[in-house]
Amino acid sequence: HKGIGEKLIKSIQEYAKQNNKDIVLTCSPLLAKEITNEDIRLLEQYYERFGFITKQHINKIPQMVWECK
Repeated sequence: HKGIGEKLIKSIQEYAKQNNKDIVLTCSPLLAKEITNEDIRLLEQYYERFGFITKQHINKIPQMVWECK
């Protein structure tokens, strides 16, 4: 089911555009182990592809924003 996440994100962004809303998300890896800086870096890179930017980190976990333009 490759690409489902990308399709969901793009659909949510389209809905947000139509309703003039920004998107704020807190992204955390679904891992049973300790979260590493590399895990966080990969998450941020993934969402940056869709125009999200990191606003802050809460206990290492990035809070990211996509602004409706």
